[in-house]
This record gives sequence, C-alpha cells and structure tokens, in this order.
Amino acid sequence: MACADLSPTRKLVVYPGAESFPLGIDVLAVPLCSLCAELNLMNTA
Repeated sequence: MACADLSPTRKLVVYPGAESFPLGIDVLAVPLCSLCAELNLMNTA
C-alpha cells in the first residue's frame, strides 16, 4: 500500500549480508555497506 501511494523508482530491503539479490518483482535486497557506498557516490556527484 505504501509503495502504491509513494510510487518509488526503486524498492530496497537493507540487510546485514554481503550480496545483493532479488526478493520479488521490483524489490532488491542489498547489503548495508553497498547502500552506503552508493549513497556516498550520489553525494559526491
């Protein structure tokens, strides 16, 4: 319901593992360290 209201471009589930993997249609599980690295790249661009 929240995704329908917000219409996000990406849906991520952050977890403490080491590998990214799909959880379902348009949902990706990502490690916390990977998300932090991606956010840092966005911040410096």
